[in-house]
Amino acid sequence: MPCADEVRTARRKALGDAIRLRRQSLGMSQEQLADRAGIERKSVSRVETGAYSPSVDRLWRIGDALGLPLHVLLAPAGYTLHDAVRPQSVQPAASGDHARSPA
Repeated sequence: MPCADEVRTARRKALGDAIRLRRQSLGMSQEQLADRAGIERKSVSRVETGAYSPSVDRLWRIGDALGLPLHVLLAPAGYTLHDAVRPQSVQPAASGDHARSPA
């Protein structure tokens, strides 16, 4: 079983790979991504190499600049939406229903 540091390193690398691949597929340089996301180019490089774990706010900005939602950036390599387990539909409770006891 991998230790926590190995897992953390693998996750950072997977995130960096996803960002780099998307950026390259858009024909975007690190500088262009940094400008669009409002961060420094050095930060883009560090995230892509797995040397840095960005904050959630920074991830949101990167995802927006790449046109990708966070769940896509954070998904394991090879993951598709078809792999997701969809819970059964749950109807939202009407206002105040949570306070009532069953009859």
